[in-house]
Amino acid sequence: MSDDDCPWEPPLAGTEAEHLLGALDRLRTTFRWKADGLDAAGLRARVGASALTLGGLLKHLALVEDHVSAAKLTGERPGPPWDAAGEGEPTSEFTSAGRDTPEYLYALWDGAVARSRARFDAALGNGGLGQPAHASAADGRHASVRRLLCDLIEEYGRHTGHADLLREAVDGVTGEDPPAGWRPGTGPGVAGDHRAHQVFDGADLRGARFSRTDLTGAELRAVDLTGALFRGCALSRVVMRGVELGGVSIDGDIEHLTINGVEVDPLIEAELNRRDPDRASMRPSDPPGFRRAWDIIERRWASTVDRARGMHPEQLHESVDGEWSFIETLRHLVFASDAWIRRTILGDPSPWDPLDLPWDEMRDTPGVPRDRSARPSLDDVLTLRRERMASVRQVIDGLTDVSLAARTEPVPGPGWPPPQSFDVRECLLLILNEEWQHRLFAERDLAALSARDAPSDLSRPGSAPR
Repeated sequence: MSDDDCPWEPPLAGTEAEHLLGALDRLRTTFRWKADGLDAAGLRARVGASALTLGGLLKHLALVEDHVSAAKLTGERPGPPWDAAGEGEPTSEFTSAGRDTPEYLYALWDGAVARSRARFDAALGNGGLGQPAHASAADGRHASVRRLLCDLIEEYGRHTGHADLLREAVDGVTGEDPPAGWRPGTGPGVAGDHRAHQVFDGADLRGARFSRTDLTGAELRAVDLTGALFRGCALSRVVMRGVELGGVSIDGDIEHLTINGVEVDPLIEAELNRRDPDRASMRPSDPPGFRRAWDIIERRWASTVDRARGMHPEQLHESVDGEWSFIETLRHLVFASDAWIRRTILGDPSPWDPLDLPWDEMRDTPGVPRDRSARPSLDDVLTLRRERMASVRQVIDGLTDVSLAARTEPVPGPGWPPPQSFDVRECLLLILNEEWQHRLFAERDLAALSARDAPSDLSRPGSAPR
């Protein structure tokens, strides 16, 4: 491994200045690696009662770099963005970072470090570590350049430890040094074209949470996954050998699933269609078939809504086993119609209502609302549902063989789905699947809520234990 693979390594035997700068750069690199490749949620994540975040540390250390290398070293003003109102005030960077994008925070830190390196290089080119800096104590004694570098090393030593804990809590990434060849922006585990492999042998990861984590190609041997929850996970081409599978519940899109040499998904499809013959109508191939399918959806949902109206309004906001409440399910279907009908097929770049609810694993997208705290009434949500279902009806009633076989025009601007072309038939099949499946989930949970709150036999007049 060459020095070019790990340029952050301090020299084995250099001058004092080379060792101080090398130690500082190694800490800088380790910190930047720990914070790399995260979205806004990752940079805002906290551990326990601490208010520290990786985004706040990026902004704080950017401020420290500029303040030490400008105000303390030469007496210069640090400049933007620290001269803006509120920025640069004590601890303000830790809180204001929550309003900044990941791109801004990474660029801010990278730029501050580049400026700091250039300023210290210029200072050391004009004198040694012992030369006085601009910063001074109350008695007039000036700090040396050596002292400023030591202060930066101490600052990074403390906060790189914080970053260790924060990053592990976000997605489980651990390690002392970046992999050989790592550069900022390549993510925590990528080195050129090679991915760094983490080995957990005998590790106790019970209760660990992996969110938006890339485990493609991972190998699990003699691993206990009893009671694990997989939600919104891609499990295509997974191979299981010698596994013990019992008491397992699977809900999702299943294709080409082979168990003990038997391809079982055709058997599952046949059984589900036997239980409910209308289900087979949810894969239409022509315009009349789509119209019949939507007739079924409207009829089934009308029955489910009538059932919901007979329940206490608060029950419609209750979750069963961590799933969406009935109201949240309706809000999600409003989002699905807005995304795939109004935006993708009808071309409205921003069809959203504030009550739209994307699926939980979807990343925050500019312009797309996501308010899990909202508690609208059933009538308010049903008003939105009627409007969206009318839009679907309009599209389906107007279908021809030509329009069904067409592709959509990309819709410019931020939003979901991204601005690309889609098969009209696939968009409509997606809507049918969303409507069918979420109604089944809603019926299941409404039944659970009714059973849970039903009076027991012992609570009825005249009942007595046998």
